[in-house]
Formats: sequence, structure tokens, C-alpha cells
Amino acid sequence: MTLDGPQHAAPQRKVETKVTAAATGAGAGVALAELLCWILDYYLITPKIVGDLPAQVSVAVPLAVAAGLAWIAGYKAKHTHRPDLHEEVQ
Repeated sequence: MTLDGPQHAAPQRKVETKVTAAATGAGAGVALAELLCWILDYYLITPKIVGDLPAQVSVAVPLAVAAGLAWIAGYKAKHTHRPDLHEEVQ
């Protein structure tokens, strides 16, 4: 008996644009936040000394920036029309 692939796999569906945009925004937010933390640490808090950024700041800044960018990207993205959700069930 040969199988061509998993017989129990769910049919593939297109990922909604809003979900893709929010996930991309979160990833970009983490990268941007790390850069922001480095700038705060190296130039603003104690110039030219690395590693003295308070732990609360190094956790709160990436969380806030990533969440903010994910929300904005998801909000601004266009909605994906899903005709299969509006069909009548018989």
C-alpha cells in the first residue's frame, strides 16, 4: 500500500492579509526595538558604556514596540475576502 502524502491533512487555505501583516509587523518591531535599546544604552543612558540598560527597559521596549507595530500593521492591512465563510450550510 502506497500513500501519496498525509491523508488526514486539512485543506490548505490562504492566510489572511491582516494576519500576515501583523506577524511581519511583530518581527520587524522586535528588530527595531533591539536597535532602539542599543541606541538608548550606548548614546543616551550612559554614553559610550554598553550593558547598563536597566532590565525593565530592555524587556518593556521590545514588547511595546513589537505589539504596537503588529497592531498598526494588522489594522492598516486590507481585509481578505473569504467567500467560503458566507455560503449557506445545508
